Amino acid sequence: MTVDYDDDAPAGMIARLAARLPPGILRSPGTTAQEEAEYAQQIAPGGGRREVRYIARQHANVVALRQPTEHPGKLFPGKPSEHVPPAVVDPLSLVGAAIPPRRWIVPNWLPVGYATLLYGEGGTGKSLLAQQLLTSCATGAPWLGLSTEACRTFALFCEDDADEVHLRQSKINARLGIGFQDIGNMIWTCPVGESNILIKFDRSGEPTLTDRFKWLKDEILSFGARIALIDTVATTFGGNENDRMHTTAFVGQALTSLAQEMDGAVLVNAHPSRNGMRDGSGESGSTGWVGSARSVWTFGYPQIEVGNGKLVSDKQANDRILTRTKVNGASRGAQITSQWSDWFFDVRGATEMLAAVSAAVTREAEIDGVFLELLDKSEDAQEPLSISPNSTSFAPRVFEAKARAAPGGQKISKAQFKGSMHRLLGKGTIWNGGTYKVNGVSRQKLERKPEDMPAQQEGDPSGKEA
Repeated sequence: MTVDYDDDAPAGMIARLAARLPPGILRSPGTTAQEEAEYAQQIAPGGGRREVRYIARQHANVVALRQPTEHPGKLFPGKPSEHVPPAVVDPLSLVGAAIPPRRWIVPNWLPVGYATLLYGEGGTGKSLLAQQLLTSCATGAPWLGLSTEACRTFALFCEDDADEVHLRQSKINARLGIGFQDIGNMIWTCPVGESNILIKFDRSGEPTLTDRFKWLKDEILSFGARIALIDTVATTFGGNENDRMHTTAFVGQALTSLAQEMDGAVLVNAHPSRNGMRDGSGESGSTGWVGSARSVWTFGYPQIEVGNGKLVSDKQANDRILTRTKVNGASRGAQITSQWSDWFFDVRGATEMLAAVSAAVTREAEIDGVFLELLDKSEDAQEPLSISPNSTSFAPRVFEAKARAAPGGQKISKAQFKGSMHRLLGKGTIWNGGTYKVNGVSRQKLERKPEDMPAQQEGDPSGKEA
């Protein structure tokens, strides 16, 4: 069968996807050749993401049949010890899909799905700082003047006993104006003096997750925590800090995998090496630590000059400086200066900082309202809109012109409308699931998502049934 496909139509995309698969790949176990031929007829013009997903499912079925029998592996028990090919993304399958936003527990500081390293010399108060963070997230309160996502939190304290953590928590509660009855979303454990090694390595360098790691993972997941604090590297890492393969296995595999399963973040406290303290980087051991972590912070004293341009830490000061040394998706080098006072780190001007954040959130909400209003008007006027930047009907471009042309014209840029579009797609308020025809060819359009959409389709930006 020969079909003339419009390159921008969903069917054209499906045809190209199907052409890349080996012959017979559509045929899952129990599917006859005739059924496969009938299916081929279905991917004529008018097909959509449903067909793409069908192809992907059948491809997965065939791949699954070729996999070796599973038996316990060392690093991740239950996974095949032989190589399992990862998923390969075909950009054609992303046509019309919503672009996922970056997700944060603390905007621009603590990313979801990864491990974050917090370096600080002994005595700086990084355990207290982390405990404040977990308390803020457990109650939805700001942290160091930054907004946080309210969520459950879990802490593994390996250097402080239960009494010390209890005392610190009482001080934090007092400054936040809360009681222990208000922090039911936070739990911790203090196995001081016990073996808390989470990963070990044999002579060949092969990693093994310990029973302590498995217990910790079960506790975190069963509680539903989205932030897990591990305090510290020195008490939980059973490898060579200068071996890149060891550090990558711990941070880049074990802890990142845990963060992915949590759909949250793992925060790991670490002490810097002598070189890290001397050069001010705060880092330790192999570059594999920083290389494997998607986010790295350093926490320390302010620097003072002692002569000949030499700088040293002023350990008599109550000030502490938190530096964003590395983070994917935000600028490096951002700093927050806080002051230690009665077991709490406070930030001068935090009220003003929160006001600025609040104003930005309010402005985004206003722009989202204008976007939806213009979208409704376009729908009433039967003017289909696209999410493709290359289209003449690209919604943000069209809305920028309309907003300025309206009485009392609002100055909302294309970039601001684009940000609004992605926020609303991410929330499921709008979708790229409507269709209209141009010269008999079906195309997708941007519109409000139907309120009666079945729950199982919520995660599909295209809205097509799987």
